[in-house]
Amino acid sequence: MRRPNPRGFSLVEVLFATVIVAVGVIGTFSSLLFVRESLEIDKQRLIALNHARRQVELIRRNLFTSISDQSVVIDNFNTPDNPNDDLLGTMRTRIWEVESDGTLGGAVTTFPLEERQRVLVEVDVAWQRLGRMSARDARETLRTYVAPR
Repeated sequence: MRRPNPRGFSLVEVLFATVIVAVGVIGTFSSLLFVRESLEIDKQRLIALNHARRQVELIRRNLFTSISDQSVVIDNFNTPDNPNDDLLGTMRTRIWEVESDGTLGGAVTTFPLEERQRVLVEVDVAWQRLGRMSARDARETLRTYVAPR
């Protein structure tokens, strides 16, 4: 007696296909999570550099009378009305005189800067990153020379 032609899939084939699809879905999902966290870290770095650029621009325009550490908002998590959930950082600005031969002199302590004074400005923004991938201190430093006009 002939056996009928089997049609469809066996249980082993279905289980094997399910495992392959599950591995693909899990891999795609974890890749999306990794990309999302990487974008969040890059956003925080960009905001920190923007704070540093603004500070350098103030120094370039000579619009200050003293320099001190400042608290800056790195991320407000899209809730600008609620300052309690903000990610804060510290911005430290240091200025050194630059001698005529290009070597660094002492730290500048008198403000505003003299009209013909060339200085090296270093603005350092530090904050504590959030998230499982980034739970460590982060720091962005911007250095530039400010030359006389």
